[in-house]
Order: sequence, then C-alpha cells, then structure tokens
Amino acid sequence: MNTLHYIYSIVAAIFMGISVAGAQSHLTFDETGHSFGTIREDGGKVSYSFHYSNTGSEPIVILSATTTCGCTVAAYDRKPIMAGQKGEISITFDPMDRPGAFSKEIRVFTSEKTGPIKLSVSGDVIARQKSIDELYPVFVGDGLRLDENFLAFSYVEHGKTTRSTIKYVNTSDKSLRLRLEPEKSSGLLKLEYPAAIPPGARGEITVTYAPSAASRVYGTLHDLLRVYVNSRKSDTLISATGISVDNRDRQDDKYVPKAELTKNIVKFGAVKYGEGESSGSFGITNTGNAPLNIRAVEISEPVIEATVHGGEKIAAGKTLTAGVRLKHPADHYGPFIGRVRIITDDPFRPMREIKVTAIIGD
Repeated sequence: MNTLHYIYSIVAAIFMGISVAGAQSHLTFDETGHSFGTIREDGGKVSYSFHYSNTGSEPIVILSATTTCGCTVAAYDRKPIMAGQKGEISITFDPMDRPGAFSKEIRVFTSEKTGPIKLSVSGDVIARQKSIDELYPVFVGDGLRLDENFLAFSYVEHGKTTRSTIKYVNTSDKSLRLRLEPEKSSGLLKLEYPAAIPPGARGEITVTYAPSAASRVYGTLHDLLRVYVNSRKSDTLISATGISVDNRDRQDDKYVPKAELTKNIVKFGAVKYGEGESSGSFGITNTGNAPLNIRAVEISEPVIEATVHGGEKIAAGKTLTAGVRLKHPADHYGPFIGRVRIITDDPFRPMREIKVTAIIGD
C-alpha cells in the first residue's frame, strides 16, 4: 500500500465511522473472552491473541484499546483494516504482586463509532513464596524486622477494646531483648510483647486501645513508641493513631442525634501574604431527635480559628453557625489547605471535617 493510499484509507475509515454511528460494528472477533487458567505469580507475563476480521465493506481503524489496570496491556496494528482483512489484538497480563482470582476488561474503540467492543481475560494467580525482607520490610536492627510500624485504628469507641498487631521476626542466630518506650502518649495505649525473642522466632506485638465507658478523652489519638533492641535505641518508631469517640451502639436507639454540615469547605480565594485576615462561616445542623453534643474541635493550622468549641450542645432540629477566621500566613505562598475537625456524639458519623482553603499571594 503506497503512502497516499494509506492516508486516504485512514481518512476514509474515520469518515465512514462518523457516518454510520450507532450501527453494529463490522470488526468481528472469533471470541471475546479468554481464561488463562491457573498461573504462577512468579511465572512471568502471559499473553493471548484475540483474532478479528473486517466483515464490512469499508476500512476500519482501531483507535484505542483501553484496559482496567496497568497490569494488562493491549498491542494492536494501527493501520486501516481493509474489507475482508483479518488481524489480532494481543493482550498481555502481568501476574506479579497480584495473587488470587482476576478478571480484566479491555475496551476496543474503532473508527466506526459504534461504542467499545469489550474483551476480557481472567484466571487465578498462585501466590509466590515471599522473602523475609518482603514479609517484614521494616528493618529495626540486630536482626529484628517488623511487618509494619504504622497502625491506623479509625474510630476508638469508649467502653470497647480496639486491637491490632505488628508481626516480628528475629533473623539473627542470637536471642534479642526488646523494649518499647513511649515518646508521645495518649495514655490509652496498652502493649503486649515478649521481653526476649529467641533466634529465628516469629511473633506479634499486640497494640490495644481500650478507653473506659466513662472516658472523657475525645478526638485524635497519637502514640509514638521508640524501639530498643538489646538496650540500644533504634531509628524505628511505631506510630498508632485513632479517633476517640463515644460508644456507637446507640444507632438503633429511638432517640439519637445526627450531625450535618451546611458546607464541607470554606473558601477564602486569593488573600494577601502575611497581611490581614479573612472571615467565613459554616453551620452544624442536628437533624436527629436528641440533643447533639460537640465533644472536641481540632484545628490543623495555628492561623485558623473557629468559634465552635467542645462542650457545646445543639438541640434537635437546630443549627449552630460557627465562624472561621484565617490569619493570612507570612510563611506560606500558593495554595493553602487547613482543616477543622469536629467530634460529636452522633453515633452514625461522629467525626466531620471542614476544609479551609485560600490562595496566598502578593
């Protein structure tokens, strides 16, 4: 095919595609689905070719073939497919780090503008055996490794126990002495771990939040623990975070409060660097049928102030209007985002956040 004929074919294919929009595609596949069966995660990439033919009377161009994740790649010829011509689209799947069953969709868009042709590949990936370094990626020292060092607990309810674990392994041929010392403490965290770990041993550090039913601690919990091995201070810190709230078992009660915000963001727009301040507001409406108690208010940046405070109460059906003031920061240029976090006794959604935004400039 010469160059002029090739260019004409592409233009003709696209033009004809526009003129027959809504019609059934003439790019016909022998099949639209394929199973790779059972494959190994470490066995390398697998490929399959879907064969097609142009059953129409005009050229067709494959414009794109999109996949649902980067693990699946489509390869195809971008030249016009003449009437009666056959071809194939090759689909390659990479199983690495994707153990378990999978099903991936490929959407083929053509110059016919008839909507995508959907292909799919599926299978089941047998997980490879991971190395010690992969299973325990946090290296502490002296042969001690952890599977993680950050624990996010979400809601920590009063009168309930919330527990998580950190797995460890001693990769050395000697016994290790372990000690965890708090560098930042909420006063609510409890730990269980062995004082000594034999060579080659694996186990768990149990981390627990268990505030009493009468606790008056509300809002963000953040504990930092320094790891000591054989009495030596390591560079590793274990971080545990959560949000302390009332017991949420009240959801089925007849009378409960419910907090709704009149807006989720307070926008100040463009403000002058280091000079003056801006004011705005938002509302907290109690759409429930019992009084709503504001337990705590947390503000992410010192340049933000809010007129709502922990200890305030909103009657059923009423709205509290809270003022927000932004002191224009002198140490920040460009987009600014802060947050006001409000903790209430709403058993359905006890934590709400309002973004505070501005553009700091001259």
